[in-house]
Amino acid sequence: MQATYRGEEVDVPNYNGENVVEMQLLIGNKKEENFEILVKSIAVK
Repeated sequence: MQATYRGEEVDVPNYNGENVVEMQLLIGNKKEENFEILVKSIAVK
């Protein structure tokens, strides 16, 4: 994973794979429209 904020990389250490509390998806195309995402799985190996 690469840390970003509003599309810009953030200078932080690599994520060590512990304590995921929240994930977000930001769509910034400035249009109001329907959106659907289907997630089958999320895993950390």
